[in-house]
Amino acid sequence: MADALFHGELVNANRLLYTPSDFAKSNLLYIQEIGELAAQKPHKSQRENLASYLFFIVEFGQGTLQYDQKLYHLAAGDCVFIDCHKPYYHESSHDLWRLRWVHLNGISMPGIEEKYRDRGGSLAFIQTI
Repeated sequence: MADALFHGELVNANRLLYTPSDFAKSNLLYIQEIGELAAQKPHKSQRENLASYLFFIVEFGQGTLQYDQKLYHLAAGDCVFIDCHKPYYHESSHDLWRLRWVHLNGISMPGIEEKYRDRGGSLAFIQTI
């Protein structure tokens, strides 16, 4: 079924949704969704209060991410890891991008994310040449 959020004139996307068991929700890290999208036109995707953590990689093209009141310029090879409970947006530039993503969750994700940040982890892994 075509969904305006993921298909149409703005993006062409494929995604796989996973519904975790009660056991997985209570005990494990689990994938909620995995997918890819290719922008058809420059556009902005804005979210907040999602019960997940997002990791994505820019395969080609360019765009921006606004998260925690900072703006990140992203290009091919850059990766992002964010807490989707917080507001964010990502926006393709005119150099249309292709992204691959995974939404993760689990009882230990807040602690993993906190430990990652405490050890100096950055939310954007910007490729340098």
